[in-house]
Amino acid sequence: MDDIPEVDASLIDNDDIFQPKWWEILAVGVGGTALYVLEAPAMWWVAGFLFVACWMLQNCVRRLALRDALHTQTLDRRIQLLERQVTAMRVGIDGEGN
Repeated sequence: MDDIPEVDASLIDNDDIFQPKWWEILAVGVGGTALYVLEAPAMWWVAGFLFVACWMLQNCVRRLALRDALHTQTLDRRIQLLERQVTAMRVGIDGEGN
């Protein structure tokens, strides 16, 4: 299992909360403007805490995704090794029969 230096990047979703999409930026801008117009300072704290909570949740999900990708990659390599061993055994068995 030590032969896996890193996880294949194609197995991990790289959705980063600090690189928002255009519609997320627009939604935050509209929501912030609405809170400013409504003069709701308590909602700013709620929005801040929600942002931190989403960031923490995303980090947890990323760790789980990394572990899942690593497990998938490990299993794939083990399957490839077993297939090579089975092929080698078949060649050995077929070679003895001749």
